[in-house]
Amino acid sequence: ALHEIITNDKGKPIDYIFRMVNPAFEKATGLNAKDIIGKRVKEVLPNTEDYWIETFGKVALEGTSTNYRNYSIELDKYYETIVYQSKPRHFVVFFWDVTEEEKQKLALMHNEELLRSVTDNSIDMVSKINEKFEITFASKSHEFFLGFEVKELIGKNPISIVHEDDKDRIEEIANRMFKLITPPYFQSRLRKKDGGYIWIETSTKLLIENNKFAGAVLTSREITKRVIAEENLRKLQRAIDQSSASVVITNIDGEIEFVNPKFTEVTGYTKEEAIGKNPRILSAGNQSKEYYKKLWDAIKAGKDWKGEFLNKRKDGTLFWETATISPIKDSNGKITHYVAIKDE
Repeated sequence: ALHEIITNDKGKPIDYIFRMVNPAFEKATGLNAKDIIGKRVKEVLPNTEDYWIETFGKVALEGTSTNYRNYSIELDKYYETIVYQSKPRHFVVFFWDVTEEEKQKLALMHNEELLRSVTDNSIDMVSKINEKFEITFASKSHEFFLGFEVKELIGKNPISIVHEDDKDRIEEIANRMFKLITPPYFQSRLRKKDGGYIWIETSTKLLIENNKFAGAVLTSREITKRVIAEENLRKLQRAIDQSSASVVITNIDGEIEFVNPKFTEVTGYTKEEAIGKNPRILSAGNQSKEYYKKLWDAIKAGKDWKGEFLNKRKDGTLFWETATISPIKDSNGKITHYVAIKDE
């Protein structure tokens, strides 16, 4: 189906128009093309959930694409959906009716004994909440990761053990779930019985009865080490970006893959101009071939090299730099890149 997004004065998506549909669309939805072409979805399906319009609007306005599965109250069906922008403010939707498959999954999730047998040996934490947002089922993996016995979690609102700094965001996600909006994967911190915290990433499967929120099954994976590693990488990135030294990273063939802002300040070459080039774009031709041979022999052997270069800026002016060039190795000790840290 081809649609055109409609926005309000502030640019927020509020509706969309049916521009073209094919016979497969008619079969999957029960709607006839002659009855809907040129009309707004709110005219045809007045109770269409906001998340459909919000998701489609993001694609149509930002040029992104997305693939997801969700439930339509109006049509009482689950759809697997692929959406992409065809031109500004227009989007194409491919979708499949997956209602029967989803009903089978829901039947499994409603059967707590069967759910327990499936999840008891899982490394993920699987829990089920009811319409009051109370935990009615928790897999044994909660005991390993959180230290709570399963019986201690039953009847609790899972938000009660969420880190204070994450609670407002998680409560907003919960409110959207009550409106039958399936949240994407989300991260949060959970309090352990000993008072410490772990990071988790959670996916959600809504349970819907008579077009109302009847609960959800939450599947959470512990990601503390990953979060710490990502934060360390962000700190390293900030340190490199704010460094008073030029930083250049090349692949093993000497092609530049990264430069920091100081490099641009010193040389006059932007990141876009430098990426893919060889550092010899800076060469003033002062060093001998033997000088560079010693450099390459050292770093290819896995050693650091220190020295000086007479370099040339983009505008042609010359400048001296002291440099330390080191190999970067993977977990197997193989050299994958080289990093140069240079001071003018």
